[in-house]
Amino acid sequence: MICPNQVVHEELVAALTRLGHTPSLDVAAYPPPRALAEVVEARRPNIFFIEIGTDLRQGLALIAGAAALSPAPAVVAVHSSGDPDLILRAVRQGAAEFLFRPFQAGQIAAALERLARLTRQAGPSRAKVYCVLPAKSASGASTLACNLAYHLKRITSQRVLLADLDPLAGMVSFLFKLKSNYSFLDALQHASEMDADLWKGLITSYQGVDVLLSPENPVDAMSEKRDSGPLLEYSRDSYHTVVVDAAGPYGEWSLGLARACDELLLVTSNELAALHAARRALAHLCRSGLECDRIRLIAGRYNAGAGLSRDAVEKALETGVYEVLPNDPEAVHRALVEGRPVSPGTRLGKAFTCLAERLAGVPAPRNKGSLLTGLFSLFEVR
Repeated sequence: MICPNQVVHEELVAALTRLGHTPSLDVAAYPPPRALAEVVEARRPNIFFIEIGTDLRQGLALIAGAAALSPAPAVVAVHSSGDPDLILRAVRQGAAEFLFRPFQAGQIAAALERLARLTRQAGPSRAKVYCVLPAKSASGASTLACNLAYHLKRITSQRVLLADLDPLAGMVSFLFKLKSNYSFLDALQHASEMDADLWKGLITSYQGVDVLLSPENPVDAMSEKRDSGPLLEYSRDSYHTVVVDAAGPYGEWSLGLARACDELLLVTSNELAALHAARRALAHLCRSGLECDRIRLIAGRYNAGAGLSRDAVEKALETGVYEVLPNDPEAVHRALVEGRPVSPGTRLGKAFTCLAERLAGVPAPRNKGSLLTGLFSLFEVR
């Protein structure tokens, strides 16, 4: 149980106790997101109760982090209010149940029974979709998408799809030197009748990653009413992770992809012009109905000597930087010439690895013998 609100905590524990349940780990403050992976590894909890009312942003981020873990515990969001918008936001982040005051034993018992039934009936988990959007052209978003998909495959050994859904630029085929007779437009056309054999003919493979390419000739997909929903739904049921390379934050096609994804990686650099574009993009996305807490700001091509510092970037955009990717033009050029991912041994390659591990919920390396000591020092335990 992660519940900073003392009143909510006392009432919920009392209701659980009446049903014969007590938390095995009771935390009085929001832990860092990476600590969740260590909790799962050390204690193997099957349910997380996460109170989100004390700090909505942190609470929803913890729900998303818990839902992304492997194995993923069931997540129950807890709040003082049963506001429908709150419930929807919590569910979109990965909550399986939502409890609100006043807590009744019957309400909690029904929720636990539903969780048990889902656990018994659960089949393969649905894929998490990451949408990579450039705030400004030449931000390195396609390079990020390609390398993220490669590293997610490398560190998880799970099924990963890299979908180039940019109808104009279509950089994935260029970066990885791939060719195909088919594109995502063919997948859209046959989405309603898609099966494994048809899908196999539409994709190509690169180092274990399935790749759906954009059309060889640019297409103005925004001029037509195209729905990415059926295509993404099929991908969710067929993979563990989907990485979408999208064109940018503007236009109905891109906004549809942004709304459908689980997490949106908005890529900018630390140059003034790029930050201006990022500020406009953030405002536009939030105005267009995208939950702002699903946006992860990535500072790419980061050069401390030629742009703003990380603190200045966060202050200018009024949001935190999720990850910094160093400017490493030599490594990018070498990878581009050879048509492969950036070498994991370079500065940029290590940053891509860290980002993939963080998104996948892989715990950071630690010293031997210090697991429980380091784990519980991160928490204020009741």
